[in-house]
Amino acid sequence: MLPIFVDGQIYGQTLVDVAPTSRLARFGLQSGDMIVAVDGTRITSAEASRYLWCRLGSHDVVELEVERTVDRTIGDPLEVELDLRE
Repeated sequence: MLPIFVDGQIYGQTLVDVAPTSRLARFGLQSGDMIVAVDGTRITSAEASRYLWCRLGSHDVVELEVERTVDRTIGDPLEVELDLRE
């Protein structure tokens, strides 16, 4: 994942190299998708990002807010629910 900055602040994390057979791909995520929130908490700093991703290990289900760019235009945010028990 790569951080995306807007006006000097982290806006989200972009997924890179999502393998077609990966867990993320099974949930419908793809390379270039930008995760902007985890369980309703915005990703606004590197520390927040690390904390949120570390927290995933203690949850069975996680909701991500994802922005997908199509033809260089950011579409409406997608809400993706990940069942981590799979």
